Amino acid sequence: NEINPCLSADAQKSCASCIATSKECAWCVSVSYEQENRLRCDTHENHLRGLYCDPGDIQFPTDEVEKLK
Repeated sequence: NEINPCLSADAQKSCASCIATSKECAWCVSVSYEQENRLRCDTHENHLRGLYCDPGDIQFPTDEVEKLK
């Protein structure tokens, strides 16, 4: 089993920290997520498979980022 970096404490701090953790990570913005005590940051695949987060509430940037010097 691979370790899921999206479940780390740092990744759970904010949407920005979540998606910066790994290209696999996605953030659920659904209001009900905190009420259900679920982790907002998880892999995009897990969010879709879990069916707890509406697909429209999943923040998962697919753009490539180029670091400028």
